[in-house]
Amino acid sequence: MHRDDALEAWDMARTRPPGEIRPSTTIRRHLAAFDAEGEIGPRRAIAALAKLGRPALDVLLQIAKDEPRVRVRRWAQEALTPFTDRRVFPVLAASLADPHMSVRLHALLALAARREPRAAKAIIPLLRDPSGGVRVNAVAALAH
Repeated sequence: MHRDDALEAWDMARTRPPGEIRPSTTIRRHLAAFDAEGEIGPRRAIAALAKLGRPALDVLLQIAKDEPRVRVRRWAQEALTPFTDRRVFPVLAASLADPHMSVRLHALLALAARREPRAAKAIIPLLRDPSGGVRVNAVAALAH
């Protein structure tokens, strides 16, 4: 899918009322948008999936855990932030051990934004992360 198609998929999810969107069709379109070049298309596609709410949660959880493209997995961490489903916390916490710094950072930011008391225990090991950016954000998350 090209960037224009990714933007169209984003626009569809952003502008149409939820009752007019068929989740399975829309989810497939957003998944195809991950192949758009650059960061904008995949990030918008992930955000649009999150806007679909519960119908897209299983897909977002799977992407956050198993997506081979780091940039897509990174944005999936962010997209999980508003979901209150009990399955979200373990996925975000597990992503704190991802081999890619950007995925760890986005999982950390998502956990910090959720303001769950149990997040602190998951974040503490990041105080020794090899990435200075992750360490600084871990300190900031624990301070709030």
